[in-house]
Amino acid sequence: MNDQQHSYLKELPKVERESGKRAIESEVPALKGKVTLRIGQDEHDAHVGSTVWPCGAYLLDSIVEAPAVAAAFTGKKAADGAEGFKLGDLKGVKVLDIGGGTGYVACGIAAAGADVTTTEIPECVPLLDQNATIFNNTTGMHLAETGHVTAAALDWSAPEKSTVDLAPFDVLVVCECFYAIENLGHSVLVDFIAKFLKSGGSGAASKRAVFAFEERDDDIEADILVQLKAKGAHVHALRKSAPVTKGESNQHPDPVHYQILVATLAA
Repeated sequence: MNDQQHSYLKELPKVERESGKRAIESEVPALKGKVTLRIGQDEHDAHVGSTVWPCGAYLLDSIVEAPAVAAAFTGKKAADGAEGFKLGDLKGVKVLDIGGGTGYVACGIAAAGADVTTTEIPECVPLLDQNATIFNNTTGMHLAETGHVTAAALDWSAPEKSTVDLAPFDVLVVCECFYAIENLGHSVLVDFIAKFLKSGGSGAASKRAVFAFEERDDDIEADILVQLKAKGAHVHALRKSAPVTKGESNQHPDPVHYQILVATLAA
């Protein structure tokens, strides 16, 4: 369903830039302002994982605003929203985050109560680990409702090289990974998601994969969904943003939409 346009989607806080040095930490709101996270970003690094992206903010805010999104994490039936989302509502949920980037999404989910293992390709893990440590030593220490964030190396395009065990996790988060698969082939990501959904033996049917992405290429997105269904997954939409003007006509359509989907094993 569509929702109202939010100002945070237009522009996230920018880090201060120091020539030749890593960008310093900035305070970034999450979960509709329920928490403020200290996130280190590096705008001098060409890797897209060194920056906080608006779609991550949309996903975190949707956990608070959209009962169906929160339910995708908890595995429980969506509430009517009468009481509203509270920090700690994701307590006990174990989340695996791939393509974690700066760790902003992982730290926000942990602030909501979940224990999160956030992953990236090896060269991006130092920044990810830095931000996980900052969270655990600040927000994680001062709010009793929060979970814990662990950073680890995982290249989902070469999962055979990973030592991360998929079985213990309830939820897989795939935020802004679709854009990266044009050169890798769609089946690489689909195979990893299907492997996750089928991990864990008899409890596999309860596993969920939550996708959040900026609409960029309808053909890629449609092909991923077709392939997931062919692997035995059931996919349905949870939320779609109203048009958001970003003013980045070189790489993004203007205005843009953000979408959140969930995949489970078909019954």
